[in-house]
Amino acid sequence: MQISPHVYSVHIDDDSFFHPGGSNIFFVGNVSSGMFMIDAGENDAKWINTILNGYASLGHPTINGVLITHGHNDHIGGLKHILSEIDAPVFCHPKLVGRLEKLLGSKVVNPIFDNQSIAISEGVNLLSIFTPGHDETHVCYYINAEEIMFTGDTVLGSSSSTVQDMSAYMDSMHRLSAHKVSTICPAHGKVCLPPDGGRLIPKYIENRLNRERAIIGSIGRGINTVESIVQEIYSPQLNKGLKAAATRNIVAHLEKLVKEKVVRKNPINLGYVLVS
Repeated sequence: MQISPHVYSVHIDDDSFFHPGGSNIFFVGNVSSGMFMIDAGENDAKWINTILNGYASLGHPTINGVLITHGHNDHIGGLKHILSEIDAPVFCHPKLVGRLEKLLGSKVVNPIFDNQSIAISEGVNLLSIFTPGHDETHVCYYINAEEIMFTGDTVLGSSSSTVQDMSAYMDSMHRLSAHKVSTICPAHGKVCLPPDGGRLIPKYIENRLNRERAIIGSIGRGINTVESIVQEIYSPQLNKGLKAAATRNIVAHLEKLVKEKVVRKNPINLGYVLVS
């Protein structure tokens, strides 16, 4: 699927409660002069075959590099198989370099740096933006000329994301919101085209702030353990497979609120109380 003059997507139909709306790999640049691939998917035959078929449909363009958004297996797992068919260097967050070197060898892997500009076509550049929160090695990529943001797992197209460090995540979201965005290209879920794409980052930020307000309200009413807050905030019909992810997000919110001295943990019963 062509999204813009310089962006093509390959969709993997792995729709599940972990990846609502399936998953996406992106080819960015010029089919005649060279492209970059964003992420490499799972180490799974269906993923790898779909990606390689998508690459073939573009006419087997030269791949100048594989840009990794972060180090989770559904983004790097397919690298070894993909690189056996597509000869290209790999670029990733500096904290991920060592791990990928063990997988691929030191000559293949290169660090990418925050605010690094990568030429993808004549007069068109891709900007790297460090966005920790979902994962400490997370990098988003932005094409200013086309107002397109490649958000990896920081912003998804059909669901909310899980968060490791909420303070870092909210800082990252505000970094993304400083750029003019019309289209969101997420690693999972639907590609969000205008006008929806321009609304998604502010919507994500507001959803997180609303969740934080709800947690503070629950603690104010005496609902003050992680388990009871999860039960209070999420629907009783929450899929059991998603409960662990929901719990992680609540814990990440609570850790942020403790850091900001909005709440504190009661050492006696390990519940949380508001800081007066």
